[in-house]
Amino acid sequence: MTLPEVIATADALKAELDALRPMPPDTEQRVWQKLRLDWNFHSNNIEGNSLDYGETKLLLLHGITAGNKPLKDYLDIRGHNDALLHLQNLVKQNAALTEADVREFHKIILPEPYQIDAESADGQKIKKQVRIGEYKTTPNHVRTATGEMFYFAEPFEVPAKMHDLMTWYHKSLSDESIHLLLLAATFHYEFIRIHPFDDGNGRIARILMNLALMMKDFPPAIIKTGDKENYYTALRQADAGDLESFVVYIGEQLVHSLELMLKAARGEEIEEEDDVDKQISLLKAKLKASDGATVKRSPEVVDRILVESAFPLFEKVVRKLSLFDELFLEKEITLPEKKFHTPVKPKANDPLSLYLSRDTLQFTSLLYLNDPFSYRLNYEWRGYKHLKQNPFHYHMNFTISFEEFKYVISAKTYNDDKEWDKLFTEIVDEKEQQRIANEVARQVAVEIEARAQQKNIQP
Repeated sequence: MTLPEVIATADALKAELDALRPMPPDTEQRVWQKLRLDWNFHSNNIEGNSLDYGETKLLLLHGITAGNKPLKDYLDIRGHNDALLHLQNLVKQNAALTEADVREFHKIILPEPYQIDAESADGQKIKKQVRIGEYKTTPNHVRTATGEMFYFAEPFEVPAKMHDLMTWYHKSLSDESIHLLLLAATFHYEFIRIHPFDDGNGRIARILMNLALMMKDFPPAIIKTGDKENYYTALRQADAGDLESFVVYIGEQLVHSLELMLKAARGEEIEEEDDVDKQISLLKAKLKASDGATVKRSPEVVDRILVESAFPLFEKVVRKLSLFDELFLEKEITLPEKKFHTPVKPKANDPLSLYLSRDTLQFTSLLYLNDPFSYRLNYEWRGYKHLKQNPFHYHMNFTISFEEFKYVISAKTYNDDKEWDKLFTEIVDEKEQQRIANEVARQVAVEIEARAQQKNIQP
């Protein structure tokens, strides 16, 4: 299509869609879920993420990590999904985009610092630290397939260029002579030419482009990973001065999303041809997840569970139990060490190192329960303050043990033992971590109150 044709087609489809609005809430939620899942998968896969569509869907809808993929790939998908939910909130609030918002999106999609491969000014291969939520301080030019260097904006140019881009963006939004498609695609391209961040620029560019579209009730234009060569070709054409070809390419993806939304609004099936392949992939992933008992304990599996589930859970339990400290004269905590089992020392950009770099509780004391795959937290309080004579002590044990085909979370108090069994394909997400911590604290509160009442003392 030509530019006038793609604009006319998009406008006609948008008018037809507007005539069918508002859609029933469940229909709107269903089509947004599909667009969001597609967007998460394709935008990350274009950048090299190894999760397939089925694994992406299982992670985002069910919290299941089915497959032995790098931890960073799971974190990137989650971060990108959080960014899309943040985008949705901005659209609902009709909030004006600011540079602070741009940096916030970067913080959301890349929540942990890490290192990437780079090239020094003299051509040497180096490691470069990615600064989260901050503009680049060193060049991020890239070498093309022909060996030539492709130059983005220099670091010192970024603040001024980003200011100018945002000024143009807001001025163009109020200019009815500039079609929204032209604005959104041009913003995407100019953002890429600046390349303001150390990493994640492509994902941020697509997010900001679609934010502009969605602010005016258009759906997002999703670039599919199978079409990435055409996407890159259109970007290279823009580099050569042919911006119109890039705008047309983005317009064709927008038309596809509009057609999808129209199908949903009419009550038609929104499954696409390639969704069959996605469904097969999802089915395989579900079978793999349901047959989780076939995943045996290994050092790599244990380390993944420690990072994703165990240590974050220990932190939440400790913070919850610390609320009881003021009831006693003393406390003593024995924490499991952040010790991993893989024979190779984690590299600087390894997910294990990323986790260890977080500002978390310091796990220093090691207690293995005579098993290198068991971790125990001991929390002991001494001298209940409300008892004048013979104040009682109280303690509880919180343990995570790795058996052959599952890991077991257990909390042992004076009068009760609680257990949660998990297959190695299951993670304990943040919501469940908080639920377990609350349940443990609730049991501790019940037992402390019972012991106090035995002494006819009210806490």
